[in-house]
Amino acid sequence: MKILVYDVAAEDGGGLFVLKNFYEEVIKDSEKHPNIEWIFLTSYKILESKKNVHTINYAWIKKSWIHRLYFEEIKIQKILRELDVDVIISLQNTIIKHCKVRQYVYLHQSLQYCPQKFSLLNRTERGLAIRQKFICGMYKNGLKKATHIYVQTEWIKDETIKWISCKKDKISVIPVSIEKIPEQYDKKELKTNVFFYPARAEIYKNHDVILKACKILEKRGVYNYRVLFTMEKTDNLYAQHISNECEKLPIEFIGKVEYKDIWNYYKKAVLLFPSYLETCGLPMLEARYMETIVLASDLPFAHEALDGYKNAYFFQYSDENKLADIMEELIKGQKKYIYVEKQEMKTNKSSLLKSMMNDILNKDR
Repeated sequence: MKILVYDVAAEDGGGLFVLKNFYEEVIKDSEKHPNIEWIFLTSYKILESKKNVHTINYAWIKKSWIHRLYFEEIKIQKILRELDVDVIISLQNTIIKHCKVRQYVYLHQSLQYCPQKFSLLNRTERGLAIRQKFICGMYKNGLKKATHIYVQTEWIKDETIKWISCKKDKISVIPVSIEKIPEQYDKKELKTNVFFYPARAEIYKNHDVILKACKILEKRGVYNYRVLFTMEKTDNLYAQHISNECEKLPIEFIGKVEYKDIWNYYKKAVLLFPSYLETCGLPMLEARYMETIVLASDLPFAHEALDGYKNAYFFQYSDENKLADIMEELIKGQKKYIYVEKQEMKTNKSSLLKSMMNDILNKDR
């Protein structure tokens, strides 16, 4: 059997994380299925060929949207004829068009369900607006034709069923796995006047609401706290905007934090998570395991990640006053950490690859 893993979109961030994890799992699992030939089709040379796992790269796809359109409408058809694959696994949210083989799709995009509607007229929002208004429509049409769909969370499954009008058994939920978890810590290390937000400088990560909440605290005469952002002031236009607005506020730009070091911040700080565009919100799962306090957007992905957790507080993602109130209560000790029994991290009985292989080999989907 010849299986094509298709992901020319992966470049950085979550998409690249998904691709690399899937590739590494295929490498580990390849000996169990010696009769399967794997082909990874990507844009940049991100992966290496090994044994029965081969990689093909087309970097020119990234030159412009015209190059990408030509590849996906014309070039890919020629490639598929040459490769003669039996199955396609798409990790980029939709199927390859005009293809008759079975296609299994990993949907990890929630932009179509975002409560915020982005504007084509706003320069900082334009890229998101194009994807939200046009590209998500292409995803929708493709997902309807997919053999089977895999998602990270129950809320995404529910929304997708409504969005593409499909049956429940067409979609499987494969929760995100958290690996290499450190030992838990002494709760006495937690400081409720230090707030940590591990997020890139993207408008939907919503650093703005934290900035506004800090300005409210300044007016109230509250200064004895720190907010830590994991970005540089010069990362992009959005980072520069946040930097320009937070002068004299107790906000620190600590830059990118390596994953192995991020747990040390969960030990000592309250997690802020005001994002309004996520599928699962991994930092919330990690912070919950470390039993720290979490302040999160009052949205479905946050409630699914923090369901039943006593140290979670929710606020409307655009309500800086509510966020400022919760932060002030923590800073002044009016809200205290609630001691809970050791949290058991939920582990997946089946990974994305195992679920897909079960469906592909059994041909039940």
